[in-house]
Amino acid sequence: MFLGRDTEQTYLENFYHKRGSHLVVLYGQKNIGKTALIHEFTKGKDCLYFMAREVSEQEQQRVMKRELLEQKKVSKNCKESFEAIFFQYIETDSSEKKILIVEEFQNIVRMGNGFMEAIQKILTTNVLCILSSSSVSWVENSMIQKLGNAAHDISGFLKVRELPFQDLVHNFPKFTMEQCVQVYAILGGVPGLWQYF
Repeated sequence: MFLGRDTEQTYLENFYHKRGSHLVVLYGQKNIGKTALIHEFTKGKDCLYFMAREVSEQEQQRVMKRELLEQKKVSKNCKESFEAIFFQYIETDSSEKKILIVEEFQNIVRMGNGFMEAIQKILTTNVLCILSSSSVSWVENSMIQKLGNAAHDISGFLKVRELPFQDLVHNFPKFTMEQCVQVYAILGGVPGLWQYF
């Protein structure tokens, strides 16, 4: 479900069209619409997308290579390392700016430094790197300390917040105003929960 989010899309588009490389941390609670926003933003753009798991750094690289091989983003002879995978994707023929998206990136960062070291290296190219997380408290309280010097490369933060009441009214056109107020009072502005209605 994708509703609203014009401000958030504009924010990402501005970084996409800016010269050079940028690193954006996108975060918000689970089911708030981060993935829908990412998919809407990347429509028609050259993008590498990966959802990080809660596994070791070595296993993460293995899974990433396997998935990106299936998506034809890397070749069979690509090494199983973040740096090799990222650079092989970035060096494919295209004048368009590349987009690298890693969702739940905290699962990789917590396991070692290799991922952020690779990110720092690709920021010397023409790429927009979006690191997404649903661990709000980790991003706001622990992330900078964990990233160390790599935190200096962050170009922007985007917190995806709850949708306003008018989006709920628009999404449920057959509901009376009273019903909409009741639904919003229970579910708030979390579009992932609206889908269950």
